[in-house]
Amino acid sequence: MNEKYISVENGIIWTEKRGKGVPVILLSGGPGSSNYLEPVSCLIEDACEVIMFDPKGCGRSSYDGNGYDVEASLQDIERKSTGMKNGL
Repeated sequence: MNEKYISVENGIIWTEKRGKGVPVILLSGGPGSSNYLEPVSCLIEDACEVIMFDPKGCGRSSYDGNGYDVEASLQDIERKSTGMKNGL
């Protein structure tokens, strides 16, 4: 398990990688912690590299309260996937 906090615009995002294989990003269905995805992660981590994160202002991530919408959330996901390619 590899936990990290990544600085992004307007906050810090908690992220975790575990397992080996093809990367799979588990996304929550809306705002909230990724804790409820833990059982799924445990089921697939032997076959995949599982990546989870808490969106800004949820769970272990922080947010400064300045303008957050779907577009900003998608940008955070894009930054995370770019970070994966760069070893973050």
